[in-house]
Formats: sequence, structure tokens, C-alpha cells
Amino acid sequence: WSSDVCSSDLAISPITFPTPVFKEIFSANKDAKDMTLEFSEKGLAKLEFESDDYKTTYYVVSTEEAK
Repeated sequence: WSSDVCSSDLAISPITFPTPVFKEIFSANKDAKDMTLEFSEKGLAKLEFESDDYKTTYYVVSTEEAK
């Protein structure tokens, strides 16, 4: 995972993720003070949330096979 790379020169194919899953994750962590969201070109999303009471990590797999 790398959140330091952000460039319009990168050619990454679109990846589809299940939006209801993201909605549930964001709703469950609405009180988080810090959030990180990373995507891999292989079709995996990593979401990290942190609050005063907890720190949690979720992994969401794309709904289509990565090419």
C-alpha cells in the first residue's frame, strides 16, 4: 500500500467496489477522528479508522476481477 503516490501519469483501470459495504463501514465509524482509505490496483481497498476509543481496519475486495 502506498498513499504517497498521487499522479495523473499513473494508468490504473477502473475498479468496482460494493458501495453498500462502504456505506455500512462509514456509518459504523462516523465518530472516528482519523480515517485512511487506500486502494490497490489488484482490487483491494483498505480502510482504517481511529477514535479515542478504538482503532480498526477493514479490507474490501472489488466486485470484479482485477485485470
